[in-house]
Amino acid sequence: MATLKKAKLKESVRRMPTLFILFTLLGFFFLTIILAGLFLPATWIIEKAELIHATPDDLFALINSLEEWPNWTVWSSDNQASNLTFEYRDHKEGLGATQIWKSNKINGILAITESEFNKEIKYQFDVKEGNLTLLGTIVLAPADTNYTQIAWRCQLKELKDNNPIRRYQAFFLKNYFDTTIEGSLASMSSMFNSEESLES
Repeated sequence: MATLKKAKLKESVRRMPTLFILFTLLGFFFLTIILAGLFLPATWIIEKAELIHATPDDLFALINSLEEWPNWTVWSSDNQASNLTFEYRDHKEGLGATQIWKSNKINGILAITESEFNKEIKYQFDVKEGNLTLLGTIVLAPADTNYTQIAWRCQLKELKDNNPIRRYQAFFLKNYFDTTIEGSLASMSSMFNSEESLES
């Protein structure tokens, strides 16, 4: 019996260095992830543009009404996978219009903060995850007969702290909106291309 206990003790002692190395490596791994998060940018900017065969009047009706956004934004088409739903307050278009996002991925409140007829809108999107704020501008500029250049700028309001979790959330949010903003402009363009095809 004593011999068996000694054998088990020796086996435990032999395994200790292996466990120590394993936990040390895991510690370095998580520390590296945390430190990497500290060096992620505190802000970012996305800028996209599209030339669309439509008048500023046509496009302004789509961007100035948040109730119209689900008809052309591509994140709206992803609502089955993310269970994305929208709710609206008293105003649905123009200054003060508010759209409430509820989904498995992103929750927050999008509000139009400025609206200049047939020229531009500005909005603020407060994202619940990470307590992040996005500031956006969508500008319309006549380019040619029946063509309009639409430019979309979205910026993360600069983070004032060094919380690595918020930095990672901001990083992944940029990737999400970089893709969906570009896709939304293409979706809007296809709406008018489809109308043009039907007319011809």
